Amino acid sequence: MLTESVQSRLDAWDLSPEDELVETGSSWLVPVRCEDGAFDTAVAMLKVAKPDSDERPGMALLQWWGGEGAVRVLRRDADAILMPRLDQRPALGNLDDFDDARAFDILVTTTDRLHRQVRRALGAGEGRPPPAGLIPLTDVRRHVFGLPLAQSERLARWRAFAAGFDLGGPRPLPLHGDIHHGNLLHDPGHNPGHTPGQRDSSGGWVVIDPKGYVGHPGYDFANLFFNPIDQPGRVADPARMLQLAESIAAVSASGGSGADRDNGVRSPGEALDFAYLYGGFSVSWGVDQPWFEARMGQLSLIEELRGARS
Repeated sequence: MLTESVQSRLDAWDLSPEDELVETGSSWLVPVRCEDGAFDTAVAMLKVAKPDSDERPGMALLQWWGGEGAVRVLRRDADAILMPRLDQRPALGNLDDFDDARAFDILVTTTDRLHRQVRRALGAGEGRPPPAGLIPLTDVRRHVFGLPLAQSERLARWRAFAAGFDLGGPRPLPLHGDIHHGNLLHDPGHNPGHTPGQRDSSGGWVVIDPKGYVGHPGYDFANLFFNPIDQPGRVADPARMLQLAESIAAVSASGGSGADRDNGVRSPGEALDFAYLYGGFSVSWGVDQPWFEARMGQLSLIEELRGARS
């Protein structure tokens, strides 16, 4: 049954539901058909935030990105967003579609491209201020530090590390905040250019479902170390983690100058630092999740890899 808030958008935006409503902890999602050529696509996905949802900053950021490295926004109001409906395949976490090397290439270069276009948008050429309401990473850390696990002896070393970690860098940027294998989708109509990893022969890759944070761009790479979430054995491979850290540093530190270069991930060790930071956030949030113990093991592995490099 459709909620009143969903039905009101269907009516106002001339949309027809094509499948059952999907409810998450923070929103309602409905696959829809767009009537009478109102948009440049016949099928779309409607997302409506729940009253207590944390999705609103991310919705505003999606619109601000303007379809550059992110899914396009067809219509938005304060609580809802309409986007083109994209296929789940090919999937970056599916080994039948991509091996790790190719998936890392797409994930890392697409994330880096998003950061570069943000720098252009904020710079002298465009000077577009970011949307209001984005959440500073310092606020995220403050929230996590108040959670029981983050205050426990089990995360004592992590907490000491995270307390002194620079979350902003030389120039904080608007961030997605939750980039992983499932939050990049293939958009055949997206054309980001010809940089390797940003597109294949049939189209491009775009991010979905941002959190809408502000901070050091290194944070946006961190969740890649813990995904695909449903393949913990694949994730907990030290060689794979080091391969990813090398890939992030090679791409993120390869462009720009001055503060822009300094604001990238300058080394594989720094990539592991951000992974360690995010891992502690993640387990503190997810203590009741079925993946919790596996992620605790992955966090310990990243801590060991950091120690081996120091």
